[in-house]
Amino acid sequence: MEILSLNFAIFVFKLAICIIPIALGIRLFAKSQEQKIETRQKLSSKLLGDSNLLKQSVYNFGLYFIASISILTGLFLALLFLLSAM
Repeated sequence: MEILSLNFAIFVFKLAICIIPIALGIRLFAKSQEQKIETRQKLSSKLLGDSNLLKQSVYNFGLYFIASISILTGLFLALLFLLSAM
């Protein structure tokens, strides 16, 4: 008797594809303000050369946009996999 069948491995892979984007989105939403400021300054200094050129409001909008897209992608994939199993 096999411990790990091919169907179970495919199920675990599909589950990971659904959960990882949702977890990433929740993590981005749950970042503390200090972490957001620190990340914005690092990103701004790497991309633009000065740590204060990227405004906090623009960074927060982009962060929340990416988090929302990530969560919606995970939910869409979960729905797609659920409907394909029926």
